[in-house]
Amino acid sequence: KGRESIKYLEMSLFRSEEMGLYSITLQKDYAWDCMQELGKLDCMHFLDLNRHEQVFNRTFASLIKRCDESERRIMFIEGECERFGLKLKHPSSIDSFLAEMEDSARVKKKDSTAYFEEIESQLELNEKFLVEQTKKYQEMFEHYNMLVQYKYVMAKTAELIAKSRESQVDMFTVSAPQMDMGAGICYISGTIAKEDGLRFQRMLHRATRNNALTIVHDLQRPIEDYHGNKLPKAMYLVIFKEGSKMKEKINRICDSFSNEKFEVPTDIMQKQEEIERSLQDTRNLMKVTRKEIREKVSKLVEKEVGSQASRLIHMKWFIVKEKNLYNTLNMLKIENYLFKGLCWIPLSREQEVMNIVENLQQTRNIVGPKLLRIFDHHLTPPTWFRTNDFIQPFHDIVNTLGYPSYGEANPTLFTIVTFPFLFGVMFGDACHGLVLLSIATYVCIRKDYLIKSKSMLAGMVDARYLLLLMGIFATFCGIMYNDFASVPLQVFKSCYTSDFEKSIAVRDPGCIYPFGLDPAWGSSKNLLSFLNSFKMKFSVIAGVTQMGLGVICKGLNGLHFKKSIDIWFEFVPQIIFLAGFFGYMILMIFIKWGTDWSFVDQQGPSLITGLINIGLNFGMVGPVPLYGDGGSQQTISRIIMILTVISVPWMLVPKPFLLRAKFNREYEALKDSKSHALHAMEGQRLVYQKQRDEYQGSEEMEEEEKIAEMKKEEENVHDISILIPPEPEFDMGEIFIHQAIETIEFVLGTISNTASYLRLWALSLAHAKLAEVFFEFTLMPALSAEEPSPVQIFLAFVALAGVTFGVLMCMDVLECFLHALRLHWVEFYNKFYKGEGKPFTPYSFKVSLKELKAEDQSQQYLFIIISRLSQF
Repeated sequence: KGRESIKYLEMSLFRSEEMGLYSITLQKDYAWDCMQELGKLDCMHFLDLNRHEQVFNRTFASLIKRCDESERRIMFIEGECERFGLKLKHPSSIDSFLAEMEDSARVKKKDSTAYFEEIESQLELNEKFLVEQTKKYQEMFEHYNMLVQYKYVMAKTAELIAKSRESQVDMFTVSAPQMDMGAGICYISGTIAKEDGLRFQRMLHRATRNNALTIVHDLQRPIEDYHGNKLPKAMYLVIFKEGSKMKEKINRICDSFSNEKFEVPTDIMQKQEEIERSLQDTRNLMKVTRKEIREKVSKLVEKEVGSQASRLIHMKWFIVKEKNLYNTLNMLKIENYLFKGLCWIPLSREQEVMNIVENLQQTRNIVGPKLLRIFDHHLTPPTWFRTNDFIQPFHDIVNTLGYPSYGEANPTLFTIVTFPFLFGVMFGDACHGLVLLSIATYVCIRKDYLIKSKSMLAGMVDARYLLLLMGIFATFCGIMYNDFASVPLQVFKSCYTSDFEKSIAVRDPGCIYPFGLDPAWGSSKNLLSFLNSFKMKFSVIAGVTQMGLGVICKGLNGLHFKKSIDIWFEFVPQIIFLAGFFGYMILMIFIKWGTDWSFVDQQGPSLITGLINIGLNFGMVGPVPLYGDGGSQQTISRIIMILTVISVPWMLVPKPFLLRAKFNREYEALKDSKSHALHAMEGQRLVYQKQRDEYQGSEEMEEEEKIAEMKKEEENVHDISILIPPEPEFDMGEIFIHQAIETIEFVLGTISNTASYLRLWALSLAHAKLAEVFFEFTLMPALSAEEPSPVQIFLAFVALAGVTFGVLMCMDVLECFLHALRLHWVEFYNKFYKGEGKPFTPYSFKVSLKELKAEDQSQQYLFIIISRLSQF
């Protein structure tokens, strides 16, 4: 069982599932039934054999276009459902929906084509009705808004004219000449945008040379358009002396600004009564129209017979399923009323596909698809890994950089541990780590509730296990640092005894603190220098270890692909270079940590000086050796330096020449096999041509059809050329330049990448100091006051919690996440990872419906976030 589990891990996560290339043949009459059954699986990746044809020239282009049109109609109806506040019900699961579809087809005794035409007809009629009624309702809504504005304008105009006639002055401090408010005075009123009010007054003032009185007044409440957008409006009243030129000029200005313009009648009271009657009639008509639209939409929201989902969602999912089926059929070639294609199938699921084929032949009484394994081909299979909710977020981190090539070592297996660990090293704080751990635990436990309630935390559901591990490692590193929001915790007895006379802490002989950092360091003056030294060295150890893992993965890739040249002339010199210089540096760190230098008269040797001496002084040892006597250390240092120097030309020179010799051998063998394949293709083409020539003189319809079929077969002989490898090329100069770049990048990159890992130390120090500053300037003054009050402590704690959450739990979490991401993408993956693979995209109804479901959920989350932000 142990061996089987290791093999499963090797095949499912560390390397892609083994793939087999198969040719598939379907009869045209049974193609839909066969693809319907195969779509229930998720293990067949079809190749597009019609990739050179235009999309609109393919066999099922018209059906796909009809599916797109039906999806557009469904989106329109969904918008109307959302506008009326009607909630659409989705199927409980994708499997239940597919089962309901089978039961429905069995009960209704309708094939897929008839059911699709029925859905298409229903959607077309519903859309036509809703478009007509919505257009009428929108026109009525606009007319209603116009009447509301007219009513308000008339009421305000009557009030302003009455005041103006009484006082014969501008009641709103608008400068205008004194004029007789009696006969010969004209009035124009209307509404404009609220922000245009001042500009409107200025333009009229200049155009009329101050011979018109303009009054602008804001409407009491904003007007809402059909889509619910608020439009702040203002009414205006222009009073001027009667004159054709003046009136024409004012009308033009009002038309350029005005949304609505109204003539002021002589009998305003009568006009107000007419407006009120029109408002009541329009309101009643809008109510009836809205009720009709709602009833029509409600029928589509109701549950489909025999289903838990709304009728509209049932239609939508069915159309997506059919569209996926027709898109897949468009990838196949049509020959003699047969569909022929190529597909990749994981070898572990080959028997499952064969069982489906046999079941089709026995239960459906149809000629099922014929599958034939193709062994001799040059095509690169797609990459497929078995993932779950735990692995998927780490897999996405890798896929964002590039999808693994087929057979390539998958970094996801290591990223599961290294990514949250490096995050924890930078974020290390027991208090803040526990907060992150608590949030992640809550999301893991309440996953279903958060999704169902559409909470803002629902966006964390997919990454819940990543956040959980980040919280665990951040808490663990915080305990190791003995840092709880900048306060050290004394869980165990300290190994140091304070000597107040000498102002020092003396370590108890033989005492070792059980776990983490001794709390006595928290009150020492040299805490910062001690932590800097420790975290800097630990960052280097973690970085070199991870880079060494990357080089080992390159060696494993070479073994897997049987590339002996890569193993002996890349992996071996690279591991010697990395382990010889930087591995030796780590060994020196551990030796210095493990040596008690209190018994040495002089101070312990400097590691940086020792490394410089290895490189520049050929391993010369200082006055105090790190280990042994000076001679043995110097000898080992010189041997390591010689191996490090030799590894550089070892990487650079031999590989291009060996690749050239290998190419020459393989090219001769390939040329022989390719000429044999081309000869067979040419012979088959001549056979088809000869058979076609025999029918040239015949005029019968049946024979003409045979000639056409033979012509197609002759053309389709060339389709198997996809299985013949292309003409290989080899450029010695390009290979040599590429190898030089690879060598220089590795040598210099190893040095710069090691320095890059010092960000672990820098961000850890920054997090600790920020937490310390926040604590000292918020809670510490309240606690150290002579008479601390509970209210003062509470307010200080609230301030500390707020600034900690905003800066450390939000900004610093994101910062540490991005730095951990960079360390993996740049420093770790570039040692072995190419990321040039193609993902395995199976033909599956479950996959397409799952993508549709995820898209709908993301749109809902986005809508919720936008709506809450707008409310805020």
